[in-house]
Amino acid sequence: EIKNPWHTELIQERLRLMDPKMQLKMVLCVTTVLSSSGTGGNSRYGEDDSLAGVIFLHGLGASIGPNELCEAVSRSEFGLGLSERTIIRCPKAKYQPVGILPPTLIPDLRSARSWFNFWMMPADSVLSPTPGESKDELAAALLIVEEEIEDLMRMGVPSRNIVVGGCSQGGALTLYTAIHSNYQLGGFLPIVTWLPLLQVEPPIDLPFWPVNQHTPIFHMNGMADIIVPVWPAGKKTEAAMNEVFTQYTFNPIPLTTHATTFPNPATMPILKRWLKANTNLKFKDAPQSISESLFSGFSGLLGLGR
Repeated sequence: EIKNPWHTELIQERLRLMDPKMQLKMVLCVTTVLSSSGTGGNSRYGEDDSLAGVIFLHGLGASIGPNELCEAVSRSEFGLGLSERTIIRCPKAKYQPVGILPPTLIPDLRSARSWFNFWMMPADSVLSPTPGESKDELAAALLIVEEEIEDLMRMGVPSRNIVVGGCSQGGALTLYTAIHSNYQLGGFLPIVTWLPLLQVEPPIDLPFWPVNQHTPIFHMNGMADIIVPVWPAGKKTEAAMNEVFTQYTFNPIPLTTHATTFPNPATMPILKRWLKANTNLKFKDAPQSISESLFSGFSGLLGLGR
């Protein structure tokens, strides 16, 4: 009887029956599991399960400061109502050139706070066989996110209690993190966004299974969004993610645009309810907020939160 599922003979038998691509995925998956059960993962740090963390990534060219963004997302009247036991991080991207911005006579006006360079609109990118985003800059931005994850872990937050979210370009980096992060996290919250490099490196064709393959992901886009339209950007992303991720959900919101999907008193209760049901974030013990009261009255009419 084989008691250890990673027994060498069992692995060899499984590999023998797989095609070469699946063999490579299995080897990398086993390596990840074994390394995380040894000296990797959270075992380097003391864990305090009463703590949680949120890393929220802004969109292209955000002018709001990180403190104001964190407050708006987490603890304002129309925020998520997170308690002080949930540590909020809102890192800020550096100014750099962005190919999607229109050319001007002043070169500096083509630069903005940006996580990575991209030169195609999302609706074009998800259909294009050539890259619409910089792979190198996505990888560099991922390192910034992982530094935030590691800092939270050093503070005692278990990785399973950390949620990464973001809007627009920050949401694209959130999806990229879900695929490529070395850490098994507690959830992902991509909003009004698309999957970068979708046709160039679709998740199903990557030579590994993501560490977060079974981590809950809640993707929300606005049905009136013309910058990241539900079709094709949202639906193509949904199809690609569903091929690999077992707990991915795509939720298009009626009537909302790129700017009004989040934060929004009608959608914040949807996000809060999902986070409470699917993650380990810590919330305030408080009466129903104004936004939740409004949501209760109109959700059925608008078909929200299904």
